[in-house]
Amino acid sequence: MSELGSAGPLALARHYAAIGQPKRVLEALERLESAHDAEAWALRGEALYQVDRYEEGADAARRGLELEPEHPVLLDVLALNLIELDELEAAEQALLAALALWPDD
Repeated sequence: MSELGSAGPLALARHYAAIGQPKRVLEALERLESAHDAEAWALRGEALYQVDRYEEGADAARRGLELEPEHPVLLDVLALNLIELDELEAAEQALLAALALWPDD
């Protein structure tokens, strides 16, 4: 079996995200047994953003933020989706919160 074939769903999702395959990211995350991982929600939110499913992407970021309220990547993913939904004030708040956590990025 290939190395990818034996990897868990989160590892597969990371791989597919790294090579620009958002639909595969979503497929891999569907096999996750637990929804208690902020990284999984960040990957899901970004993949949904990449396939123009902004409302779902924002919802995924919010779910992750319920687990880790100070997760800069989730805040960034939330902001990206909110911008596309024309929710600019909420997007600005998310970006400012992310910048407060990672001022050098």
